Amino acid sequence: MSGIIGGAGSKSGVIGETELDYEEGTFTPTWQTTGVSSTISYHTQNGHYVKVGNVVTCWGVISTNTTTWVGTYVQLGGLPISASGTQITGFITQSYSFTGQVPTSMSYAAHDRMYLYYRDASAGDVGPLYANDMRSSGTGINYIEYCVIYKI
Repeated sequence: MSGIIGGAGSKSGVIGETELDYEEGTFTPTWQTTGVSSTISYHTQNGHYVKVGNVVTCWGVISTNTTTWVGTYVQLGGLPISASGTQITGFITQSYSFTGQVPTSMSYAAHDRMYLYYRDASAGDVGPLYANDMRSSGTGINYIEYCVIYKI
């Protein structure tokens, strides 16, 4: 999908027409673990994105069913378009049903995935989410709603 923006706003009127690089769609987010891959049973994997020029905004929901978690750190993967560098940030609007720490934020891991972080309420420290923080049994567990913004 693309569109034309009429150039208005100058004192003389129309500046010209500019082609707007616009795209929107859906994608399938994934949980990933570093070191050793976990075999994950998903409950929900919804992702949506909008690309305007060289900026991508994506958001969605991801949760699991009973899963055996292995590996070290947990990452949100499967972003729809690879980032061009480390200028990638994300936030979590809601998260629940984790065994250990509950993720509150995200930051760059690679061009197509994000590390998840938590904030320790008692110590005030911020740390990475580990595989052993993930709940192993249940339905609709390890639930997050997220938004990620980055340049391509």
